[in-house]
Amino acid sequence: MEYYKPKNESNIKYVVLVVLIGLFVLNLWFVVTGLSETFDLNVMQFVYDIRDGFLNAIMKFITRAGDTVTIAVICVVLVVLPTRVRFGIPVAVAAVVAGIIQYILKHIIERARPDQAMWLIPEDGYSFPSGHSNASFVFYLFLMILLRRYFIIGKNTGAANLAFVALPLLVAVIGGSRIYLGVHYPTDVIGGWLLGSVILIVIVMLYDNFYPTKNRISFDAPSWEYARRKRPWRKPQVTGKVEDMIDFPKNRSTWKRPGSTAKRRVKEEERQRRAERKPGDGE
Repeated sequence: MEYYKPKNESNIKYVVLVVLIGLFVLNLWFVVTGLSETFDLNVMQFVYDIRDGFLNAIMKFITRAGDTVTIAVICVVLVVLPTRVRFGIPVAVAAVVAGIIQYILKHIIERARPDQAMWLIPEDGYSFPSGHSNASFVFYLFLMILLRRYFIIGKNTGAANLAFVALPLLVAVIGGSRIYLGVHYPTDVIGGWLLGSVILIVIVMLYDNFYPTKNRISFDAPSWEYARRKRPWRKPQVTGKVEDMIDFPKNRSTWKRPGSTAKRRVKEEERQRRAERKPGDGE
């Protein structure tokens, strides 16, 4: 299920990638040199001041969406479903890659977590970057990208917009919950998001260039199967306007006439009766 991408594709993604890497390095430099301490303490104090029992319960529940176990369970479900090659395998690989990279960085930087007296949940390990922020950013946003492409191709704009809003919002709330629960500094969460954005862009670029074309949900190339279901002589419409004519495949035997439906059969029978009707016959 694919369709054409604009011919004047921009290389802006490479510029964005370089900028995000620079921001991550800058954030890391602030952390290592201790220049982020004032910022971290001010933000944490503001967040701790709004704590209450009901909000504590909500944040404890929301933060579980970024747990390794939760993401692993969702990956297993996606891999078991029939759509595994379109959704399950790509997002599972992305989650594993994100987890490995953030684990290595945590043990290189070895930043201690905030004061344990402020924790609302038990945690272990190092603090920077936030594993929940990084993993949820890569996993949920990559899933959002695939779902949005899938729904746009299927012309389900409502579902595409829902995925575009709901999953990024979930990622933002998961990151905020880590600060609220006292187990991460704000710069840990920012570092997790920046690292996740870099990983996500690289994964999407690899996906669009190297994932098997027949299983890829992308804007790269036309899908004859999808085009045939719509208007075989035209590209699928992307923005409401009809695109240029497309070339038929060289192997004409791969093209089949659309299956017969009740409505089509009625029209065919009516057309046949009119053709067999003699000139002198009345209507």
